[in-house]
Amino acid sequence: MTHQEGNLLFPVTKDGKLIGAKDEKYFDVMAFHLENIPRNENNEITTEGLINCLEGRVAAIYPILFGGKGVLSKQLGADLDGNVAKIKRHYLSHSQEYGTIDQMVQAEVSREGVKKLLKHKDVAVKGVLWLTRTLNFLCTFHSNI
Repeated sequence: MTHQEGNLLFPVTKDGKLIGAKDEKYFDVMAFHLENIPRNENNEITTEGLINCLEGRVAAIYPILFGGKGVLSKQLGADLDGNVAKIKRHYLSHSQEYGTIDQMVQAEVSREGVKKLLKHKDVAVKGVLWLTRTLNFLCTFHSNI
Protein backbone atom coordinates (compact mmCIF):
# COMPACT_ATOMS: atom_id res chain seq x y z
CA MET A 1 0.00 0.00 0.00
CA THR A 2 1.42 3.40 -0.95
CA HIS A 3 1.00 6.66 0.97
CA GLN A 4 -1.73 7.62 -1.49
CA GLU A 5 -3.70 4.48 -0.70
CA GLY A 6 -3.82 5.20 3.03
CA ASN A 7 -7.16 6.33 4.36
CA LEU A 8 -8.08 9.31 6.51
CA LEU A 9 -7.71 7.56 9.86
CA PHE A 10 -4.78 5.28 9.13
CA PRO A 11 -2.45 6.89 6.60
CA VAL A 12 0.52 5.11 5.09
CA THR A 13 3.89 6.82 4.84
CA LYS A 14 5.87 7.00 1.61
CA ASP A 15 8.05 4.10 2.77
CA GLY A 16 4.95 1.93 3.38
CA LYS A 17 4.75 2.20 7.18
CA LEU A 18 1.21 2.27 8.52
CA ILE A 19 0.47 5.14 10.88
CA GLY A 20 -2.58 4.50 13.00
CA ALA A 21 -4.04 5.82 16.22
CA LYS A 22 -2.64 2.80 18.07
CA ASP A 23 0.81 3.17 16.54
CA GLU A 24 1.55 6.87 16.83
CA LYS A 25 0.44 9.88 18.81
CA TYR A 26 -2.12 12.35 17.52
CA PHE A 27 0.49 15.00 16.75
CA ASP A 28 2.52 12.57 14.66
CA VAL A 29 -0.54 11.66 12.59
CA MET A 30 -1.52 15.32 12.15
CA ALA A 31 2.05 16.25 11.22
CA PHE A 32 2.02 13.52 8.58
CA HIS A 33 -1.21 14.82 7.07
CA LEU A 34 -0.19 18.48 7.21
CA GLU A 35 3.18 17.78 5.59
CA ASN A 36 1.49 15.85 2.80
CA ILE A 37 -1.35 18.19 1.85
CA PRO A 38 -1.46 18.14 -1.94
CA ARG A 39 -0.36 21.31 -3.70
CA ASN A 40 -0.79 22.46 -7.27
CA GLU A 41 2.00 23.35 -9.71
CA ASN A 42 2.28 26.81 -8.07
CA ASN A 43 2.75 25.22 -4.63
CA GLU A 44 -0.70 26.39 -3.49
CA ILE A 45 -2.63 24.16 -1.09
CA THR A 46 -5.48 22.39 -2.83
CA THR A 47 -8.87 22.90 -1.24
CA GLU A 48 -9.75 19.22 -1.42
CA GLY A 49 -6.37 18.34 0.15
CA LEU A 50 -6.94 20.68 3.08
CA ILE A 51 -10.44 19.33 3.65
CA ASN A 52 -9.21 15.72 3.55
CA CYS A 53 -6.40 16.56 5.96
CA LEU A 54 -8.57 18.23 8.60
CA GLU A 55 -12.07 16.81 8.29
CA GLY A 56 -13.01 14.55 11.19
CA ARG A 57 -9.55 14.85 12.69
CA VAL A 58 -8.61 18.40 13.66
CA ALA A 59 -11.07 18.98 16.52
CA ALA A 60 -9.48 16.16 18.55
CA ILE A 61 -6.73 18.63 19.46
CA TYR A 62 -8.77 20.36 22.16
CA PRO A 63 -9.32 17.39 24.50
CA ILE A 64 -5.63 16.53 24.08
CA LEU A 65 -4.36 20.01 24.90
CA PHE A 66 -6.93 21.03 27.49
CA GLY A 67 -7.85 17.68 28.98
CA GLY A 68 -11.04 15.73 28.87
CA LYS A 69 -14.15 16.26 26.84
CA GLY A 70 -15.60 19.22 28.69
CA VAL A 71 -17.83 21.98 27.39
CA LEU A 72 -14.90 24.16 26.32
CA SER A 73 -13.26 21.39 24.31
CA LYS A 74 -16.55 20.43 22.69
CA GLN A 75 -17.43 24.02 21.75
CA LEU A 76 -13.99 24.87 20.39
CA GLY A 77 -13.84 21.56 18.50
CA ALA A 78 -17.27 22.22 17.02
CA ASP A 79 -16.06 25.64 15.84
CA LEU A 80 -13.09 24.05 14.09
CA ASP A 81 -15.23 21.34 12.51
CA GLY A 82 -17.76 23.99 11.49
CA ASN A 83 -15.13 25.99 9.65
CA VAL A 84 -13.90 22.90 7.81
CA ALA A 85 -17.53 22.02 6.95
CA LYS A 86 -18.14 25.57 5.67
CA ILE A 87 -15.09 25.39 3.42
CA LYS A 88 -16.17 21.96 2.17
CA ARG A 89 -19.74 23.07 1.47
CA HIS A 90 -18.56 26.01 -0.62
CA TYR A 91 -15.91 23.90 -2.34
CA LEU A 92 -18.46 21.27 -3.37
CA SER A 93 -20.69 23.92 -4.93
CA HIS A 94 -17.79 25.61 -6.80
CA SER A 95 -15.16 22.86 -7.12
CA GLN A 96 -13.91 23.97 -10.54
CA GLU A 97 -13.47 27.56 -9.38
CA TYR A 98 -12.14 26.73 -5.88
CA GLY A 99 -9.30 24.33 -6.71
CA THR A 100 -6.98 25.94 -4.16
CA ILE A 101 -7.57 27.88 -0.97
CA ASP A 102 -6.09 30.98 -2.64
CA GLN A 103 -8.49 30.64 -5.57
CA MET A 104 -11.42 30.22 -3.17
CA VAL A 105 -10.60 33.43 -1.32
CA GLN A 106 -9.84 35.41 -4.48
CA ALA A 107 -13.05 34.28 -6.20
CA GLU A 108 -15.29 35.19 -3.26
CA VAL A 109 -13.64 38.58 -2.74
CA SER A 110 -13.89 39.36 -6.47
CA ARG A 111 -17.51 38.24 -6.69
CA GLU A 112 -18.88 39.74 -3.47
CA GLY A 113 -16.44 42.41 -2.36
CA VAL A 114 -14.91 42.68 1.10
CA LYS A 115 -17.70 44.79 2.65
CA LYS A 116 -20.39 42.35 1.58
CA LEU A 117 -18.37 39.35 2.76
CA LEU A 118 -17.97 40.91 6.20
CA LYS A 119 -21.76 41.06 6.59
CA HIS A 120 -22.44 37.43 5.63
CA LYS A 121 -21.80 34.57 8.05
CA ASP A 122 -21.84 31.66 5.61
CA VAL A 123 -18.97 32.48 3.28
CA ALA A 124 -15.91 30.36 2.63
CA VAL A 125 -13.59 33.31 3.29
CA LYS A 126 -14.70 33.47 6.93
CA GLY A 127 -14.24 29.71 7.27
CA VAL A 128 -10.68 30.03 5.95
CA LEU A 129 -9.99 33.07 8.13
CA TRP A 130 -11.20 31.50 11.38
CA LEU A 131 -9.63 28.14 10.61
CA THR A 132 -6.29 29.85 9.96
CA ARG A 133 -6.52 31.92 13.14
CA THR A 134 -7.43 28.89 15.22
CA LEU A 135 -4.69 26.69 13.79
CA ASN A 136 -2.16 29.50 14.26
CA PHE A 137 -3.23 29.86 17.91
CA LEU A 138 -2.99 26.11 18.49
CA CYS A 139 0.47 25.88 16.91
CA THR A 140 1.72 28.84 18.93
CA PHE A 141 0.19 27.45 22.13
CA HIS A 142 1.61 23.98 21.56
CA SER A 143 5.10 25.24 20.73
CA ASN A 144 5.19 27.34 23.91
CA ILE A 145 4.00 24.82 26.49
